[in-house]
Amino acid sequence: MTPFQQHKQRVQKELAEQQQKQKLAAGDLTTAAATANDYSAFEVLKNNLDGDLKTLSGLVQGDEKQAKKKSLVEFYMGHVSEYLNQAEVYANAVLVNVILWLFDLGRIAEALPMAKVAIEQQQSSPAGFSRNLPTVVADLVLEWCDKQHSQGHSVEPVFSEVLALLHGWPVPDVVKMKYHKFAGNQAFSEGDMPTAVSQYEQAISFESASHKAQVKTKLEKARAALSGSTTAHEQEDETD
Repeated sequence: MTPFQQHKQRVQKELAEQQQKQKLAAGDLTTAAATANDYSAFEVLKNNLDGDLKTLSGLVQGDEKQAKKKSLVEFYMGHVSEYLNQAEVYANAVLVNVILWLFDLGRIAEALPMAKVAIEQQQSSPAGFSRNLPTVVADLVLEWCDKQHSQGHSVEPVFSEVLALLHGWPVPDVVKMKYHKFAGNQAFSEGDMPTAVSQYEQAISFESASHKAQVKTKLEKARAALSGSTTAHEQEDETD
């Protein structure tokens, strides 16, 4: 290229980026979606994301903040969908933030499939997070499960799906301990003592000096219930 051609190309690129910034600022969904296949355009989208994150951090928790997250999900979802449908993999902060917003909005059925892909791609947690993405996702799912359970709602199939994946994810033992404790509590409340015993024993196997499972009392009760049931069956057999 001649110096003039190089200058012309640089100017055209700057104009294109400026136009993209304007369209993104105006909420153009098509422009946002198109960034998945153009890395220079994706860089502009990331800058737009930084501004949105700054705006979001300035809002107090409540309806206004949740409404903002909902609008951001709608805006960035086109990019995320296009990204997930292509073969190329790259560090994608937009994908990760959309996943976390979906979890915050309680939209687990949408968040979890994308989270599984992001973990497979070894995407990083957003800036400011001390935990890796698998741990963040596992913690968010368990928080959702606790809330669902306290309200009398089912946690399935989400809980069992994540529990099955957990041992293949790079998460601390304390996370595994919490999951097995939750599974044990679920089984105990349903009267499924064999499963309760198994899950409580696994929870204990992952505890540490600073993080105890605190399930020994229920474990003893579950074992006693099993022992009593076995004794009762033996007595019935003798009577027969």
